[in-house]
Amino acid sequence: MNYNGMLNFPSFRLLAPSQAHLCKSVVFENTRCTHNEISNPLNSKYYCVIVQYVASINTQKLMNYVRALNNNLISRKNYNMRLTSPENSLALTGFDYGGVSPIGMKQPVPVILSEAIVELQPPVFFLGAGHVDWKIAMPIDDFLKATKCFMADLS
Repeated sequence: MNYNGMLNFPSFRLLAPSQAHLCKSVVFENTRCTHNEISNPLNSKYYCVIVQYVASINTQKLMNYVRALNNNLISRKNYNMRLTSPENSLALTGFDYGGVSPIGMKQPVPVILSEAIVELQPPVFFLGAGHVDWKIAMPIDDFLKATKCFMADLS
């Protein structure tokens, strides 16, 4: 979905400091993972990735980051990071497409936050709150403490 033409209106309605403060949560699946577990955040089949709407996710960087969590001990051939299906995302998070939130997920899917979000000034970001029309403003430091998420350069 292309949000470029719609970003000014939502940022104004939310009183977001800029378009860069608007973020989305998407669930990625390692389609070549040899298990279906999410219990080990260092080697999970699924990751909830948070990125700004104005940025894109470089899946190669995502794969390299996830692989590095295991000190590159698992072969590169066992990684293929792709958006999971809407059905898998709903089963894991409890939220429909467009409303995925890293807070209150049905399953404890490990979270990876784009490093660019941490640099935002003021240090707050807006993300989905469980429904496509619901957003929540979150202080970055509070989010980092509450979720103990990973941070990675994903763009």
